[in-house]
Amino acid sequence: MLHGYLEWTSMQNLPAHLPVHIHVSPAVVAHLPRRKAQGPATAHGRGQYSVRRDSMPVAVAAALEAMDAWHPEDFAAAVTGDAILDDGEGPALHGREELRDWCAGECAGPHVKMRLVGDRTEADTTLVGARVLPPARDVAPHDATLAFTVEDGLVAHLQIDGWRGPPTATWSGTGAHLHR
Repeated sequence: MLHGYLEWTSMQNLPAHLPVHIHVSPAVVAHLPRRKAQGPATAHGRGQYSVRRDSMPVAVAAALEAMDAWHPEDFAAAVTGDAILDDGEGPALHGREELRDWCAGECAGPHVKMRLVGDRTEADTTLVGARVLPPARDVAPHDATLAFTVEDGLVAHLQIDGWRGPPTATWSGTGAHLHR
């Protein structure tokens, strides 16, 4: 469903704005122009993102939404072919397929949700503070820091601190500080 205003000229040649709600097929929505904060249209989310932050790059918003919506294919589409992910739990992962598998195993499989607590972008790096909300009742929600590096409009590097438990980094209102 699209929401917006229809602009037209009335019979008296006065501009008019009418609120409009139109049902459109997903195939058509995927080809419509998008605002920067909406990110790319995907087969699953079609841009209906809960993450709508004009302050972060489109690729970062798309990756966060894919993680939160449990769509590994959409996550893989937001990263470069040679992207690197370091979640501090083992060796760094390299390439779109390994990152897709990580998203499937760490986000989609356990149905993890996130609530963003802040973000800061400087040059090509975006730091995001998130409250990780595991579905298991025996695992307490905890804070994580995600550092995205964007190259050519896609995420090239993602460093995560605190994905599975309390981070070694701290989040402040002005940004995250990664300490390893």
